[in-house]
Amino acid sequence: MTQKFDVAVLGGGPAGLSGALVLGRARRSVVVVDAGVPRTAGSGAVHGFFSRDGIDAGELAGIGRAEAERYGAVLVRATAVAARRADDVFEVSLDDGRLITARRLLVATGLAEELPDIPGVEERWGRDVVHRSDYHGWELRDRPVAVIATHTAWAVRQALMFRRLTSEVTFLQHTAEAVTGQQAMQLAAWGIETIDGTVAAVDVAEDRITGVRLADGTVVPCEAVIVAPRLVADSAVLADLGRRG
Repeated sequence: MTQKFDVAVLGGGPAGLSGALVLGRARRSVVVVDAGVPRTAGSGAVHGFFSRDGIDAGELAGIGRAEAERYGAVLVRATAVAARRADDVFEVSLDDGRLITARRLLVATGLAEELPDIPGVEERWGRDVVHRSDYHGWELRDRPVAVIATHTAWAVRQALMFRRLTSEVTFLQHTAEAVTGQQAMQLAAWGIETIDGTVAAVDVAEDRITGVRLADGTVVPCEAVIVAPRLVADSAVLADLGRRG
């Protein structure tokens, strides 16, 4: 079965639904394809969003879907697995066997995080394993945090940013290049302890982080962990269209 639209929007997050809303208001026929697995699922709440700070991520998405539907957008729960340009339209294949054609394609699937390969990190991601102080700092204020360094400059910057939110910040060198003399002085000036050694795992007890365990068995107590994910485009169809993530 083939359905035809003016625009196919891949991704039903804030960007995709905003696009569908504006296009619907312009009287374009729009379909939004989304798998229903939001990037923010782990964190639960959305912060720093004007008028909606602290709202549940699922509730925010529900509001966006209702607004898009008000202007005629069709919402499809599926994943786009392939796309190609055929003459003057795009053909999008879905994982449920359906085929959608559209004159224009808006890819709004966002980014996916490739996390450090450390036991416990993925399981706690978005809860008490996070990556930026401006996203999660308020929730972690006055709690002991450990910054696991995989990229030195980034880790130093986050350690200094989190130090403004909590007095207990530990910098774990892990696999990153050694800090420079200037970086070491900055960390020391703010009372941030630097510990060498590779991280072996994030320890969890009773559904909360209790510490970070190093390869030599040392456990660094903390209640939250800061890591640097590698961000990649979260859409398989980009390669089909000659775009790289």
